Amino acid sequence: MRFTLKKKLRDKKIIVGFILNYYAPAIVETFGMAGADYFILDNEHGCFSETEMENMVRAADSVGISTIVRVDYDNSSIQKALDMGAEGVQIPKINTRSDAERAVMLAKYPPDGERGVGLSARAVRVSETKGAAYLRLANENVLVIAQIETPAAIENIREIITTPGIDVAFLGKMDLSTAVGTPGDTTSPIMTELIEKFFSATSETGIVSGYIYDGKKPLADRREQNALYITTVVNCMGNIGEILKERDALEHHTPEKYAK
Repeated sequence: MRFTLKKKLRDKKIIVGFILNYYAPAIVETFGMAGADYFILDNEHGCFSETEMENMVRAADSVGISTIVRVDYDNSSIQKALDMGAEGVQIPKINTRSDAERAVMLAKYPPDGERGVGLSARAVRVSETKGAAYLRLANENVLVIAQIETPAAIENIREIITTPGIDVAFLGKMDLSTAVGTPGDTTSPIMTELIEKFFSATSETGIVSGYIYDGKKPLADRREQNALYITTVVNCMGNIGEILKERDALEHHTPEKYAK
């Protein structure tokens, strides 16, 4: 078990990864070979068996990238994910400091938390460090990422991100825009105000921030605000749609579903 992400973030390096919500070890391998730092196994919106989750982590290990698991709403998969060998967990709907504290408790071994000890778990077996030394290593290096995606979370942002054990604050713009009544419109005046509150808080407290990269702004635009955890979505449909539109234009026929 290698831990690499937290050191990169401490060194102020941008780390780039991608998110998958379906079972595809070959895609994990492909992006790893392309140079990604991590991938997020999306167990919030995806559908995985525990065996499939472990195989996805194994695929990431085979190409030297890290796995982050975005867990379910009741956070019950935190321990399973970390025992399988994930390097961190990303927790949705962190709205209060108590939500953040609970997430840390589930992700950390005593005395820092309440994670159960299983020294036969895969994460321990594949680590060069064993026993009690492994527990200390994991507590120091497991990433705990809080998703900030509601107005309540923005209101409580400073209390959340100063919770001991929270390493990254991740901005969930789609959920946030839906919560304020402008689904998908992330540039409305109210969204602009909330987003700036988010980045002001992360910048002033020094915590690492993250977001979904949409290609519209250079990474440098947010780097000064400590935005170092950059995720992109694997979306083959976008590329396929462009090809189909080009094909239909060449054939002088554009079906309605591709006309938008």
